[in-house]
Amino acid sequence: MGAVGTSVAFSDATHGFYPMDSNDGGSTVLETTDGGQNWQSSGPQNVAMFLASAAKGQNVVAATLFGKLVSNDGGKTFNSITDFEGGQSVKFSETKVWMPSNDQISVSADNGATWTATQIPQLKTDARYVAAPSDNVIYVSAGEWPQQSPQKDSDSFPLSARWTLSPEVASRKIHAIPTYGSVSKSHAEATGQPTTYKMQIVKSVDGGKTWVSQLFSDSSNLYFNAVDCYDEKHCCAAAEGDFVAVYCTNDGETWNQVYSDPSATLSLMGAAYVGPQEVWIAGGNLSQFDMYAYLLHSVDGGKTWTVEGTDISGQYPNDLSFVSSTQGWASTFNAVQQSGLLQYKNWSQSAKSFLE
Repeated sequence: MGAVGTSVAFSDATHGFYPMDSNDGGSTVLETTDGGQNWQSSGPQNVAMFLASAAKGQNVVAATLFGKLVSNDGGKTFNSITDFEGGQSVKFSETKVWMPSNDQISVSADNGATWTATQIPQLKTDARYVAAPSDNVIYVSAGEWPQQSPQKDSDSFPLSARWTLSPEVASRKIHAIPTYGSVSKSHAEATGQPTTYKMQIVKSVDGGKTWVSQLFSDSSNLYFNAVDCYDEKHCCAAAEGDFVAVYCTNDGETWNQVYSDPSATLSLMGAAYVGPQEVWIAGGNLSQFDMYAYLLHSVDGGKTWTVEGTDISGQYPNDLSFVSSTQGWASTFNAVQQSGLLQYKNWSQSAKSFLE
């Protein structure tokens, strides 16, 4: 089954959701109620392209290219919202749902039924991912990168500097296209595209009413992908560009680079806390002839990191969902420009792909 999925979301140890754009039957949401042993389709969904998802209790929100897909009955039924305010990150806080895009943040106070979008004036680059440790404290990671050659068609979506979602309109197929090696700044300059990386973290402590910029750089040769938090003060974010890095805060105010690797073929996209001291960062090696997972794992709050998963060949984890320190999931892109899921039940064992 050929499909592209950019996220996975579990609400508890048994109930999870995997939105995907299938090359066999269009867009759908796969659901499991037995911890991933079996998956069922929700049926065709009238959305353009899935970008992100989150689940909490009976509520599921999937971000799409042009809006949202929402379920409030545990995935039995879905309602499509076309408001042209989709994003590639969505998170539940205590009683709200958050989704950033461009220069704004959208919030729902009724589990995704209705949304209000507000601008974030402090942003100097594009909002990309959100972390919502509480209803009041919200973090948004932002960034941009030197653009490559013009997209093949207007329907393509640059998910990151290293991955583009590219549909074939005539055949209704979709591919996840990787960029191997480093992004070409010289090509960007020659074609009049953005030539610099920008990275930024902004924070709100009043539920999105006002924001402050905590970190900004246009000279680090990095931009931010996912950010995640354990609580209001402890967060980590994945960064990539000419190299890869991880930034963390342990006081909710100051962000420090706590890890870096100079390899130009490495890429980092996902981030997830498991406990107060345990955090994972997900990505992979994007050499044309050697794609493999690259998972960073810290058990001391980001002070030190170990590299795991490099034996998982042909898979690039792009998003993470954990229910405990011994059970988690990663959605992936693979070497044939499609997707799969990796299931982790015991971190001492190798991950296995069960869906391709």
